[in-house]
Amino acid sequence: MSLRIACATTLAVTLVGCKGPPEAPKKLERLAAYMFDKTRDGTDEELSAGIENLGAWLDKGYADAHEGYQIDKLSQASVNALDSRDFNMNGLVGVSVASRINHKIKPVIAVLADGDATEVYGDTYVEYNRTWATDADCHTDRECLWGEASVTSLADYGLVKVESSYRAEFRWVETPRGWAHLHRTWLVEPIDVLGVRTQSQFYIGVSMDDGNRTERFQASWVAYQTDLPLSEDTAMNQTISRLLDAEDEIDVWLD
Repeated sequence: MSLRIACATTLAVTLVGCKGPPEAPKKLERLAAYMFDKTRDGTDEELSAGIENLGAWLDKGYADAHEGYQIDKLSQASVNALDSRDFNMNGLVGVSVASRINHKIKPVIAVLADGDATEVYGDTYVEYNRTWATDADCHTDRECLWGEASVTSLADYGLVKVESSYRAEFRWVETPRGWAHLHRTWLVEPIDVLGVRTQSQFYIGVSMDDGNRTERFQASWVAYQTDLPLSEDTAMNQTISRLLDAEDEIDVWLD
């Protein structure tokens, strides 16, 4: 789904200031960028090692990570490898957050990768169209470890409706902790909302098998341009809130 795009909307409608999320520990920030970079071309061994390190970090730091962190490490080389377009990284800001969904990983991934967003996420989406380049059922059943799709959506955030178009990639990885899943997206066309132009946006979601529940780590980065006196801190806090709200909606949907 594309609530990571909500950062653009939040930036556009937020003019008040508040303290932003703390800076992420460098190891966590490196892990977020590493998982984003390796989603498509990394080996299973590389991804398994990254997921093991991420899981070990969250074993100790989950409570703080659940509150959300500010991150900013995502390289130009990493995003240039996504496709043939030139990505504008000027002013890139990002956040990360950890969460837990009280359902097993396979049904969680089925919702994340191929659920009907107009139903799962309440009244947020007016339209949501996903076109798979691979077999959706094969991937969500974990028979095909790789999947990719294109998504267009129309979201209603109250003050404004936002059209977005992005690419999504999905990958299952087997690790000593059990099966894990990566979900990477990026914006393919800029978004203009109320005087804010979102030039680029990138997202990585990592889901890890935690028995009868799923442990999740999400990171989202956005580069925008505006002449308005917008508060980045407030925007980041609200983006974290939106990401966590979406996790709650998945939990409710699966109950």
